[in-house]
Amino acid sequence: MTYRNPFRKELELSDRYDHGSRRGNDPHEDHVFQSYDRIRAGFRNHSVPSIDADGLADKLCAAMRRTQKNRRLNWVPQIFIWKPSFVALLILCVIGFVVYELPSSPISRVRLETEVSSKDRISWLWKKRLQLGKFVTVPRDQSIILTLSDQSIVSCSPETQLAVRFAATRDIHMQKGSIAVHAASIPDSTMIVHTPLLDISVVGTEFQITLDN
Repeated sequence: MTYRNPFRKELELSDRYDHGSRRGNDPHEDHVFQSYDRIRAGFRNHSVPSIDADGLADKLCAAMRRTQKNRRLNWVPQIFIWKPSFVALLILCVIGFVVYELPSSPISRVRLETEVSSKDRISWLWKKRLQLGKFVTVPRDQSIILTLSDQSIVSCSPETQLAVRFAATRDIHMQKGSIAVHAASIPDSTMIVHTPLLDISVVGTEFQITLDN
């Protein structure tokens, strides 16, 4: 019989070998059966190695304990190595805390006194520095009106340098320039304007301060 599929031929020869049935004098079949005999004899002569089950179990338990210990000790490095999203989230939280306006910001509104082109508008970073109580300088050729959180109004002339800080008192620190202040009247609360020459304390009034260079 001629087979087009060699795998089918091999399967039939293997099946006849297992059942001990041969088809007379077929040299190819005899050669294949002899090969099967040698393979079977080789398996019979092969001895299965003995396994120390108790020793293997002890080694497996020790390896598991080491793995669990390493996981407990290395959880922080694993977070930063395998969890880049956690690192990105942490960075965003830090930036948000530094950048965004704090609830106690003394500045509620910043606006230009006159409309100007978009390139001359107050920068976002300038406003944030002012809201954080840091010194800022009003840009040249611009006048700015500040509305404070207590509804006081501070009009700043160009190149005025000041900082607004609210704590127990309402403090305006001024180093140069000119400001016109409409201080809101709040009981038991004083507004103090600090200058290099003197400090001015008011409760609720309108006044103007000019510092010549």
